[in-house]
Amino acid sequence: MDLNLTLIKYVAVKNEAGEVGLVFEEIDLHPVEEDTSQFRSVEDIISYIADESVREDFKKVLSDMEGLGIEIVPYKGGKRLWLECRLDGEDAAYFQTRKKWFRCQYYDNQKEKYVSPPIKCADYKTWDKNIKQLFVTSINVERRKLTMR
Repeated sequence: MDLNLTLIKYVAVKNEAGEVGLVFEEIDLHPVEEDTSQFRSVEDIISYIADESVREDFKKVLSDMEGLGIEIVPYKGGKRLWLECRLDGEDAAYFQTRKKWFRCQYYDNQKEKYVSPPIKCADYKTWDKNIKQLFVTSINVERRKLTMR
């Protein structure tokens, strides 16, 4: 919205005869050009995790994904605390960082929609045992004959 606003300062004055009047002055407003959007890097999004052990485990998860040829980039340029997993330039799955855990969201081919709500995880062991296979399968890494570690 582009509005032209005028700020006017009014001052009440009284002369020697006791008459009251108003004196006004227009105050010049300079437009403020402020970047209100906050763009984050992958490292900024990872560092949002306050718990150091969770943060280190999350880095292992991302390393696993990168080892399978999956590109990790900030979702929507980093406006939100989400990371996008891209395969061949197309989004395939997502991670969201929280203070003490992270969440992952992938496409469920059987249900033909993204898993909702995203799956919460707080350590690498849980990721590796319960989520990784579903996550990787959903983004067709197996179809590309890439092996899981």
